[in-house]
Amino acid sequence: MATVEPAILSAVASVIAAASGRPAEGLGADTLIEDLPLDSMALVEALFTLEERFDVTIPFQVADAGQGGGIATLGDLARQIGALRPVPGSAV
Repeated sequence: MATVEPAILSAVASVIAAASGRPAEGLGADTLIEDLPLDSMALVEALFTLEERFDVTIPFQVADAGQGGGIATLGDLARQIGALRPVPGSAV
C-alpha cells in the first residue's frame, strides 16, 4: 500500500473537518468516512473542494476496503489524491 503524504492528509482532514464540524486534530488516516457526520451533499462538496485544491478528478466510491479496495478512510482518499496528482515537469 502506498504511503500517505502528510501534506495531502492534512488538507483532506482540514476539508473534511470543515464539512463535518469535527476538529481536524481528531481525524487521521484510519478515520472511516462512513463514521463521519456527513450527509451525501456535504461529502460531495468536500470532494469538489479537494479536487479544486489538488487539480484532480476523484473517482469516488465509498466501499469496504476488503471488498475491492474502494475509498473507505481518509488515508485512502489522501492516497488516491496523491496518485492522481500530475508529476512535476510532466506534459499534461
